[in-house]
Amino acid sequence: MAGEKSRKLTVTASIVCYVLYVICLLMQRTMVADIISPICCFFAMLTIGSVWLHAKSHRWVVLAYTIGVGFWILGDLTYVLNWYVPTYYGSVGEFANLLYRFTSYAYLVGMILFIAKDYYSRDLLRFLANAALFSIAVHIMIRAWFEYGTGYRLDFREIPILNVFYIFVSFFIVLLTLISLVNRGAQQTSAFGVFLFFSFLIYGISDTRYEYLNAAGFDAESDFFNAVFLLSIVLLAVAFSKVSVSKFMQPNVEKYQVKKEDVIGLTFTVIGLICSATMYAFGMLSESDLAILLVAGLAYFLISKTMLVNDLNKQLIAKAEEEKEQLQEQVSFQQQELYNANEQLEQATYLDSLTGLHNRSYWNIYQNDVLLANPDIHFVLFALDINYFKLMNDTYGHSGADLILREYGQRLASLQNDYIQAFRIGGDQFKISCVDLDGLFDRERFAQKLQDLLDRPFEVDDKVVHLNSSVGGAVYPDDTDDMERLLLYADYAKNSVKHSSNLTTCAFYQESTMPLMQRKLLLEKKLQDVDYDQEFSMMYQPQVDAKTGRLLGMEALVRWMDPELGMILPEEFVPVAEEMGIMSHMGEWILAESLHQISEWNHKFEKELVMGINISPLQLCDENFADDFFNMLEATENKPEWVDLEITEGVALNANATNKVTIDKLRSGKVSISVDDFGTGYGTFMNMLQFHFDRIKIAEELVMKLTSSEPARVIVSVIVGMARGLHLTTIAEGVENEETLDILSELGCDQIQGFYSGEPVSAQQFEEHWF
Repeated sequence: MAGEKSRKLTVTASIVCYVLYVICLLMQRTMVADIISPICCFFAMLTIGSVWLHAKSHRWVVLAYTIGVGFWILGDLTYVLNWYVPTYYGSVGEFANLLYRFTSYAYLVGMILFIAKDYYSRDLLRFLANAALFSIAVHIMIRAWFEYGTGYRLDFREIPILNVFYIFVSFFIVLLTLISLVNRGAQQTSAFGVFLFFSFLIYGISDTRYEYLNAAGFDAESDFFNAVFLLSIVLLAVAFSKVSVSKFMQPNVEKYQVKKEDVIGLTFTVIGLICSATMYAFGMLSESDLAILLVAGLAYFLISKTMLVNDLNKQLIAKAEEEKEQLQEQVSFQQQELYNANEQLEQATYLDSLTGLHNRSYWNIYQNDVLLANPDIHFVLFALDINYFKLMNDTYGHSGADLILREYGQRLASLQNDYIQAFRIGGDQFKISCVDLDGLFDRERFAQKLQDLLDRPFEVDDKVVHLNSSVGGAVYPDDTDDMERLLLYADYAKNSVKHSSNLTTCAFYQESTMPLMQRKLLLEKKLQDVDYDQEFSMMYQPQVDAKTGRLLGMEALVRWMDPELGMILPEEFVPVAEEMGIMSHMGEWILAESLHQISEWNHKFEKELVMGINISPLQLCDENFADDFFNMLEATENKPEWVDLEITEGVALNANATNKVTIDKLRSGKVSISVDDFGTGYGTFMNMLQFHFDRIKIAEELVMKLTSSEPARVIVSVIVGMARGLHLTTIAEGVENEETLDILSELGCDQIQGFYSGEPVSAQQFEEHWF
């Protein structure tokens, strides 16, 4: 935009200077006019030169025109010195004329370069015909004009060769201008082309007449022709100020339009014939010159029409060939589109769009293909899913969960080969089929490799997330030769892992897992209609000072007494409740019962005991949990210091923004937060720097090994030392004997919990024993 504005300013300045120049000539202020002339040309040169950077392949053309105007400026300045500075009078006149002639040379070079760049090979014959016939006609008419005006017949044999050269340079400028316009055609000529055409035509005709007069010995100087020369330069500047420069430089030729391309040529032929007849009528042309012009015009018309017909025939053939090629391309394109559509349909039918793995539909085809290829085949089918995946979905949203599933699928895909295929059945449910052709497939080793692969951390929103998977397997045909049952048995084996104490192992189907799966289904059915007030109850296990044995608090533990199944421990029904999505409602009931009980004891016995309450990960993901919890505290007349909320190490480690906000809000309200089962998960000391907690509960698995394992003692010692440095309270779970208590006391553990200090009992039994 800045370039366009500057061109408009400079061309406007050039036009204003030209108007002033003409006014000065009319007022006979010749000296002022001679001073204005180089200034006018200078603004014109700036306008033309500003296009140089945007001219692309025509930069040399623009440069030639700019240099031409520059020579004219130097000629004007030299002319002023010649006439108005006494010191230089008469000494530089010829040099000024030489500079003016260099303008013609530069123009001629620019036009030749332009035609060379702009030319089309199919117009070669037409160009040659135009050049020959136009040169004859233009030369005769210009010579006749000169002879009529001067009454002098110029004989080229009698004048110096240099003057002949000057005449023909100017003559070729006119000739090339006409030929260029004719060969481009009217429909391709922009406003830029029109101004350029008239600029060079005016300049060429005037310069040719000037050189004729100069060669004949006449005085060639004239204010009128000086004004015409300067006008040609201003028109050249106006041409280059137009926006459509690039369009003229690089015309967009329409194919198969040859009938329209020769309109200008035919127009010039008619105009030329009319001018010839007029000049003959006024005695400006001889009969021989008129005859030559008529023959040239007729020849041009016939040759032009013949070439147009030939071009039309060629282009019609080319058009037919091109349409044929286009039709073939369309057929090929539609065939490819059909092929791509079939592939996309197949992918949509048999591939999972998120992970890229095969889906359940393809599994049905795959199993039939495998069995048809080898009826005696053996293969292992693994079923796997992500533990607490619903929590991941609630924590990181659908987009974060999709990232995990995509990465999960990519890891499974990395195991695939000709004998191993992975499938996504739905949600976080995956299957892997491992064909065992030679009986050498090591299913235990592959299961371990699978677990190691899936247990590696994931990354979601620049946060490292640790997950674990439940993996189960079934063998065809050892366990069953029915594919539907094989899928069911693999799921049974997987679910048996979910209900075990170690979620990172892989289990294979056994007959003994059938009752377990049947019980799980039964629990799901019962939990749908369970009456918490009638069937659920709370048990309380004391937490005491490790050195004095003084009661400091207790942990609330839920129990389910079903009329048919009897006592059911939380280790069995909580995972089922979490899978069913009812844990939030169950957790709300547990909180209400526990808060009511600690409030009653502390008020009744004037104590400051702390109640430890386990919180489900699903509860922590609720952004309203903290507010609802403080409302329950107020409703049950509890102090925040009387409650310690326990979350597992894995939840603490994978806490997202919502969880962190909830934890911080609870702690800011003076509620204690504990990390439960510390030392058995993926926790590291560096992770403790990211979160703020109040207590660490050392995992029972470590505590029970203190008396027999030196490494366990070292690990517990490190945990206690770290907690002390971070001003955290330590509670050891699973203390069952005095020897373990002595070791913990020696290591500096603050509190203990376990059968040694008291087993879980009802509220009434707890009160009778401790109060």
